[in-house]
Amino acid sequence: MLLLQLITEIIKILSMFIRKAKIIEHDKLILNSHNKVKTTWGIINKESGRNEKRSEIQSLNIEGKKITDQQTIAETFNEYFVAIAENVKRQRKIILLMMITIVWIIILISWNELLINLTQTWKVNAHQQKKLNKL
Repeated sequence: MLLLQLITEIIKILSMFIRKAKIIEHDKLILNSHNKVKTTWGIINKESGRNEKRSEIQSLNIEGKKITDQQTIAETFNEYFVAIAENVKRQRKIILLMMITIVWIIILISWNELLINLTQTWKVNAHQQKKLNKL
């Protein structure tokens, strides 16, 4: 039963790692892109299953100001997504440390299970040896 719980936890952790790896890969694509906005929307469309073209945004309301200039709208989106990519880049180290910590926890849990099993085996063997000695 404990082994099944451990496997379930490992599956959950691996699923989390896969999600994080996808995020890191997307961030890497965005950071290395010459056109970060286009790359970001390409990722969004791919992940959401949409590949259709969208119409242009006619206006954008930022902090109560209505922006209609297409260049300013593009620059605003670009600044927003670049800031997100930079924040994620800073968080990569934290994610890596979390992954290493989780792997160590899994190793320690497995080691603990092994020690418990060995201890129980030794106790049973010691008990059987005492019985044999009495014969």
